[in-house]
Amino acid sequence: MAERVDRIILLFDAHKLDISDEFRRTIHAMRGYDEKIRIVLNKADMIDHQQLMRVYGALMWSLGKVFNTPEVCSISISSNSSSSGCGSSSCCSRVVNFPEI
Repeated sequence: MAERVDRIILLFDAHKLDISDEFRRTIHAMRGYDEKIRIVLNKADMIDHQQLMRVYGALMWSLGKVFNTPEVCSISISSNSSSSGCGSSSCCSRVVNFPEI
């Protein structure tokens, strides 16, 4: 199925970063389609800047083990609100550059 899509979005919740065995097997099944994969850290507006930096680092570390590659994955950050936490794009942009999805 991966050969028929333009993008593969792996969505992670900022409060729950664990990668289950089933999800790990799914990611491994998508090998060869790395150029289509985009990783999104969702609900960034629910945590403050310092927590976001920790969560981002933990996600990078976890994904490095799953993808088993020396190059760092590009992670986009998603937030739906600007009322709290890291909802402003200027706060989040200090943590990571936003690639095009």
